Amino acid sequence: MTALAERHGARVVRVDSGGALIGALLERGLLCQVSLLGHPVLAGRGNGCGTAAGPRRGRSS
Repeated sequence: MTALAERHGARVVRVDSGGALIGALLERGLLCQVSLLGHPVLAGRGNGCGTAAGPRRGRSS
């Protein structure tokens, strides 16, 4: 992070990642802010074809 700031003038670095990288950054004290984004299909029921409430029903083709 220091190198990014010194070499490129970066003041903010955004990391969109999974648990492994975010966990490693947290362990090293390199994060000052964490935001959680939940995707309804991943967090909800269903087969990936609908919303968090489940797949859409009664839709005609």
